[in-house]
Amino acid sequence: MNEKVSVAPTAVLSTRLAELADLLRTDPGAVRDRAFDILKAIPGEPHALRLLVGAYRRLGDLAGARDSLRTLARSTPDLADIHRELSTILGELGDRQGAGAALSRATALEPDYPAAHFGNVPAIEDDPAASAEHIALQLSELRELELVLANQEWAAGKNILREFLSRRPTNLFAIWKLADVNLRLDRRQEAETLLERALALAPDFSRARHMYAWCLFRRAKYERSQGQLEYLLQTDPNNPDYLRLKATAQLMQGDYDGAIVCLEQLVKKAPLLASAWADFGHALRTVGRREEAIAALRRAISLQPGLGGAWWNLASLRTFRFASSDIEIMRQEVKREDLDDDSRVRMHHALGKALEDEQQYAESFAHYARGNALHRKSHPYDARAVTDALSRVKAIFTRELFERRNRCGRPASDPIFVVGMTRAGSTLIEQILASHPLIEGTKELRIMNSVLTRLNDPKSRQALRYPEVVPALDPDRLQRLGEEYMTLAGPHRKLDRPHFVDKSPGNFQQVGLIHLILPNAKIIDARRHPLACGFANFRHYFPHGQSFASDLADIGHFYRTYVDQMAHFDGVLPGRVHRVFYEDLVANTEGEVRALLAHCGLPFDERCLKFHETQRSVLTPSSEQVRQPIFTEALAQWRRYEEWLDPLKAALGEVLTAYPAVPVFKRDGPTYRTISFHTGR
Repeated sequence: MNEKVSVAPTAVLSTRLAELADLLRTDPGAVRDRAFDILKAIPGEPHALRLLVGAYRRLGDLAGARDSLRTLARSTPDLADIHRELSTILGELGDRQGAGAALSRATALEPDYPAAHFGNVPAIEDDPAASAEHIALQLSELRELELVLANQEWAAGKNILREFLSRRPTNLFAIWKLADVNLRLDRRQEAETLLERALALAPDFSRARHMYAWCLFRRAKYERSQGQLEYLLQTDPNNPDYLRLKATAQLMQGDYDGAIVCLEQLVKKAPLLASAWADFGHALRTVGRREEAIAALRRAISLQPGLGGAWWNLASLRTFRFASSDIEIMRQEVKREDLDDDSRVRMHHALGKALEDEQQYAESFAHYARGNALHRKSHPYDARAVTDALSRVKAIFTRELFERRNRCGRPASDPIFVVGMTRAGSTLIEQILASHPLIEGTKELRIMNSVLTRLNDPKSRQALRYPEVVPALDPDRLQRLGEEYMTLAGPHRKLDRPHFVDKSPGNFQQVGLIHLILPNAKIIDARRHPLACGFANFRHYFPHGQSFASDLADIGHFYRTYVDQMAHFDGVLPGRVHRVFYEDLVANTEGEVRALLAHCGLPFDERCLKFHETQRSVLTPSSEQVRQPIFTEALAQWRRYEEWLDPLKAALGEVLTAYPAVPVFKRDGPTYRTISFHTGR
């Protein structure tokens, strides 16, 4: 049973550890022996250490765990994890003095580990070991948590931690871990509150502060996130995790030069860190420094051939072409058993693009499909919830509601919202508008999400949530919400121009609320042929959000929902939304641009036809396309893959057969009928 284990390549080791984790419940004895062998070959390997202790616990052999950990501690005395585990086992065996000594050794080796602050247990001057034993016993109460979280049973882990904190409310380790679990469950607001609580108890708890910065970033609070990172960098100025997140926060705030400076510092301090080079390449791509971006991404790949993000960033450069050697490397790397899911998904998409360029459409589609199938496992689409949300919006946002709340909200005419499906041409419309001397292009601001968060604040005394709460909002509240939007938009406005673009396609779901709080804002709906738009979503990698994009039938369902919702607002707010069809914009650019600017109440400007000459940073996947004149290639791209698009066609139904006509809601009946609706004809 005791097979020889060498310092194996990452692939072999990861595979072996995964096999042992699966074996833990059925054969803990085998896991014990193999994990011990791995730890002798690779001292302190954290996953093997947890498996070793877990196996002994399942065998009910705490004494054996103690003896094995003591053996490991003698051979590698400077590894804090081993002493920490030993402290817990000794505490459970009643060895108070030994538990205290092991915990003290672990704390001395790694002072910042959360367990060093565990529970804020006060020192007992006459019996220091009792205090250490208290800590060790608390750690032992959470042993079950390790197995639960190792199996990614986040909801069960949350219950364990909440029960534990009900008895020990100041336990820093449990607070920190509960915040982590909430983030994994996408409960970001709960995580933020918990991390604020942890930092109030221990301001120097750097791991909690780093997680707090990440949580703020995930909640689009980029300025505050950057502030936390700058605090951390004061004491650890070369920490790559801090520098990477700070640079990303700077990118999201439009500070592209600052982000590039930050990443230049990072790659100089950590020249062998592949992920840093990948981030640097992405930032350079954002500001249009194409050749430098390619060089940085190539550097990342040379350091880590399995880094899917670097391959995908290269693939997203429209005019970039992979060499045949690149394709072979990706084909080999994507088969690695130890490749993390995110890299595998991105590499499948990169291979799809590379093979598409080689006109190998069957294999190209197969890779798009494999990547999406894997991504969908961790990003499921809930069609019923989407349909329910649409029904609720239509029930609340009626013509009568808008008549009752006429002339409410903040009357500012600054914002121009560009909404619609992703991959429908919204970035192109934004670039055209941003080329006008009276309009500033910002980015996908996501401020309306913050407005919705305020309406859904669990601390609020209101019983209703969005959208049911909307009819109860009085004129003063609607005006305050409009003012909050303008205040939050302020930091993103860098130019002295009277108008700015908020290009967030998902805001089509908030058209009614936008009208109520900003009645003079302009709303543009970017629409594209459903098969062209649908396949463009399917072939693109979305790291988060857009859960519908990983399945052709889900894309069809979401597209129908979008069309249905916009039809509703066409009916209850006639003329409020200006629609731009991508195909018309390509075929008759000047006519469509003139109609677009007229809707915005602005004079025509020739610079809008030369949008590709406008120098500005673009974060979206279309960053390279909008720096070139309009091209027609994307119009029929989907036809190369039509034989595989039947699920998308079936889900689209009449929305596909009627295109480009749109359904319009008629007040005198609950049904929809299709009529021609083209502007600028």
